[in-house]
Amino acid sequence: MRTEKFNEHYKMYKAGKQWLFAAIASFALVGGVSLAGNNLHVNFLPHTTMMASADDASLSFDGVTFDTPEEALVGRSTDLAPVTGQAATGKQSISYQAKNVYVRRDAKTHQFVANYIAGKTVITLTSVGARDTMSLQTSSDGGKNWTTVKEVQAAEKDGSVDFDVPASIDTNNAMIRVTYISDSSQGDGSDGKEHDYTPENVAIITADAQAAQQKTDQAQADASLAQKKTTQANFDAEYAKVQGEINGDTGLTTSQKNAQLTAAKTAYDNASASYKTFDNAADTQNAETTGKQNIDNAYQKAAETLDQQREDAKAVVKSRADQANSDIENNPNMTDAEKTAAKQQVKDAQDALDGNIDNATADNIISVRDESTNNGKITGANNNYNEKLSDRITDAVNKIEQDRKDAYAKVDKDPTLTSDEKSKQEAAIDQAAQDATAKVKADTTAQTVVDDLSNADTNIPAPYKTGTPIPTQRDNANQDFKKIADQTINDINNDSSLTDDEKQQQRQAVAAALTKAQQAINDSNTADDINKVRNNVDYSNAIKNAHQAGAETLDDRKKNAQDAINKARQETEDKIKNDSKLSTKQKNDQKAAAEDAWNTANNAINASGADAQAIKDASDTGVTNIDNAY
Repeated sequence: MRTEKFNEHYKMYKAGKQWLFAAIASFALVGGVSLAGNNLHVNFLPHTTMMASADDASLSFDGVTFDTPEEALVGRSTDLAPVTGQAATGKQSISYQAKNVYVRRDAKTHQFVANYIAGKTVITLTSVGARDTMSLQTSSDGGKNWTTVKEVQAAEKDGSVDFDVPASIDTNNAMIRVTYISDSSQGDGSDGKEHDYTPENVAIITADAQAAQQKTDQAQADASLAQKKTTQANFDAEYAKVQGEINGDTGLTTSQKNAQLTAAKTAYDNASASYKTFDNAADTQNAETTGKQNIDNAYQKAAETLDQQREDAKAVVKSRADQANSDIENNPNMTDAEKTAAKQQVKDAQDALDGNIDNATADNIISVRDESTNNGKITGANNNYNEKLSDRITDAVNKIEQDRKDAYAKVDKDPTLTSDEKSKQEAAIDQAAQDATAKVKADTTAQTVVDDLSNADTNIPAPYKTGTPIPTQRDNANQDFKKIADQTINDINNDSSLTDDEKQQQRQAVAAALTKAQQAINDSNTADDINKVRNNVDYSNAIKNAHQAGAETLDDRKKNAQDAINKARQETEDKIKNDSKLSTKQKNDQKAAAEDAWNTANNAINASGADAQAIKDASDTGVTNIDNAY
């Protein structure tokens, strides 16, 4: 019986040095038909397309993605995705993965090309469902005859084996396929026959051909990147130039500028995006020419100038200023200084308006000329100085009183000042306020009122001087207590009537008293509070009184020390005497040793002079040595 199975696969053909592929239809005879002398089930299943159509913007192919057109142009070696479930029989099949395949996007066609590299590409076959024997075969005659390159049985079920594409393969005419013999003993419906899988669209090149192609593509990529950098810099410069032209054209209204700036930005953005997908310098250069022209066309020069409009606006402002100056000059209620000040106000406002007019645009020049703030200063300058002399004096007296209160408040709230210091400063403030008030009340002109008030503003707060900072005052007070403590400790250390233990206890008492005094200082927040603590004799006396002379006289200390060694000698001699285990000689020797220790201790006590610690040390050492004689 003969059955036919229709398969769509691809036929390779050469175009220059590149392998291309065309889809063709073929029939594979299966069943009881033998192919090339072998009992095969032929499976022509599509593998990853080695050459895929792509538009200019595409940077991905069969799971391989490039970041830039230049990277896609140069290409890289990568592993393609596995093709699973091929040449299946029962539950057995093979999985096919090509590794270290050279993928790039062709510079002319902009299509992706993937090449197996002779001697470098590795084909990994996985025996799915059994430990099948797998092989790699090559053909140089269009698939008529196949030569086995390598045949290996999988080490385990679902095991994988790597097959190297031979370095010696004929890359001009080579085809490859893989086969496996299914294991019918698995009971999974497999037929136990040999099956093959022919990966479609396989183009094989030498490593040298790959390197040469990559070198050529890299040169084009480098040139493309350099041109893109230059092109973008030119776009940036052109855009900046056009922006400057638009913004610098004072004849354009704001809306016109905004419209042209928007058009320039759009042209710039379009230009900047126009070359991104290119991978060659020529296309980028063409895009640059068009982009720069489009950016430049966004600027349309204004039809009219603003110079005459500005001159007319300034003339109106000058007319208003001249009238205001005439009114000021003829005002009998103003002092010369006030007239000068008023005229200066007019001039400043006029200058401000002229400056604003110089910076005005075509659509706001009238509103700038008539803006209320500076025009109000011009027309109102004559009305700012019509106050009567009596009113000026009253206002000045009130201001002097407020200055006095303000200065008082600063003094009262200053914690660094003592009560006495505050009283003295407030008295000086009162005197300055009284003197200023008397002068102002005697003034006969507006100018003298102003001058005397100015002096009062300086003289009244002048007596206020802040005191030493509170932290510094605290430090000074703490240092005073520290000096008392240091002197007391020195007295304790030099007091020979005290033992070392007594000295230590008294030094601790000094430290405690000092801590208490310093804590009271640190808790104080005003100069008065700090002085109150510093002048409190209870704190200083507590430090000084921590030092007390020894409770015992030196004679009493010596007598008690001698009593102690006498007692120790008697107790030791009694122990020696009552010890039946000692010989008479041993007893005599130990009594003699005890007596020697007693004599040494007694001499040390008598020689200790007026040093209480020396007396104690002599007594303690003597008792120990006497005890040790037994």
